Amino acid sequence: MLKVFITAISCLALGLVVGYNFAPEMATNTVEIPKAVESSSAAVSVIENNSQIAATAETGDAVAVDSAAETEQLKSRVALLEQELALKQQYTTMGFTATNQGQGVASRYPDKLSVISLEQAKQYVPEAYAELLSVSKGSIVDGFNKLHTESIDYDWAQLMEQRITDYVTFHTNASTVQLQSVLCKSSLCEIRGVELEDWAWNQIWSDMQREEWWQFRVSHAANREDSGIGKIFYTLASTNIPPEFQ
Repeated sequence: MLKVFITAISCLALGLVVGYNFAPEMATNTVEIPKAVESSSAAVSVIENNSQIAATAETGDAVAVDSAAETEQLKSRVALLEQELALKQQYTTMGFTATNQGQGVASRYPDKLSVISLEQAKQYVPEAYAELLSVSKGSIVDGFNKLHTESIDYDWAQLMEQRITDYVTFHTNASTVQLQSVLCKSSLCEIRGVELEDWAWNQIWSDMQREEWWQFRVSHAANREDSGIGKIFYTLASTNIPPEFQ
């Protein structure tokens, strides 16, 4: 009996020792679990922050793209407005303006304005254009008279007539006008036609002046509505500047 009691006491003591030895390890393990949880939470937090940063960056990129697109649209609108203004000023070049009714107005030298009668103009151009010229005054009439009295430089005239005709024919807006005649002599070219859309001819004429072969320094223009044809235009281009504009 005493032997059994001693054995029991020994086992109890051994259990206490073993329990003491394992207790720190268990305590350590208990402490490490929260650290793992905290690390996981931190990782999740970092991922969420990165996601937010990425989302913000994408939003910023989208805003930048929208702003760039709006800027380009505004630039395009400004360019179109400037182009329209330049086109409208074309008909007032060199002090001459012809309204749709064909009433010519000159802003310079009002006492020295040249005129031409309907019958005189009809000797060189169809009646609709003769009527337009007969109600015009000033430099466009001077140019008309000079064109039909100056000698012909056949090489230059043929080259210019071909270049002008080809340019109008192959222009992107060629369908908006009907070119009826191109006549060149030695320093002047006359272009006649019909506009099928407002400012159509002015657009083509403005573009043509940017060509490398362009030699003209002065142009005069007139247009009016003709009941039998439509909106006709008459343009004169000269390589020389008239004395009154020098």
